[in-house]
Amino acid sequence: PVSMSPGTPSVETVYAELCWKGKLTTDLVQVLVHGATYNRNYWDFRYEPGRYSYVRKAISEGYVTLNIDRVGSGLSSKPDGLDNTIDSAAYVLHQIVQALRDGTLTGEKFGSVVLVGHSLGSVISIAEAVSYHDVDGLILTGFTHNLSPIGAVGLMAFLYQTTLDPLFGPEAPANYFTTLPDSRGLLFYYPVTADPYVVALDEKTKDVLSMGQLE
Repeated sequence: PVSMSPGTPSVETVYAELCWKGKLTTDLVQVLVHGATYNRNYWDFRYEPGRYSYVRKAISEGYVTLNIDRVGSGLSSKPDGLDNTIDSAAYVLHQIVQALRDGTLTGEKFGSVVLVGHSLGSVISIAEAVSYHDVDGLILTGFTHNLSPIGAVGLMAFLYQTTLDPLFGPEAPANYFTTLPDSRGLLFYYPVTADPYVVALDEKTKDVLSMGQLE
């Protein structure tokens, strides 16, 4: 359970998977923070996981991972998208970090916490680190310091309301966006070399972007 801002009730929930291999011998945990229109499947891809799963590779190297669905995505709760902002996402991440450190999340107390972000997840990880100063490291992927106006307009051209998408339907939570059907291959991949099975599964497991985080 998490709250979206300090001093408010913990009415939202975050789904997370804590993974390690063998005996737990480290007090360092990597918190995996996915990007926009993705969920935890980004880090633990189900197709050829020996090749494409970051989680499996990390735990094979002795790391512990906490792979989360950010609020609004996957199996986590889905508040109104206007309330789901960068600041609220950073605060949710802060609560997760603190729960890992004090043992309330898993029963294990982790002395070192590293945030591993992808794209918008990198932005949220930076916001958490800058605001709360409680993590030991940042790994930022799919991240650029500047997004050109052309790039921003191009991204918007691939988004539409989640309620219009057949994968989510009219009962989807309000004020969220997702990518247009069959657009992810062009938006996120180099079509010449991309594995078509990867692109197809990416389409099937796509998720959402809140209006609050888009602004």
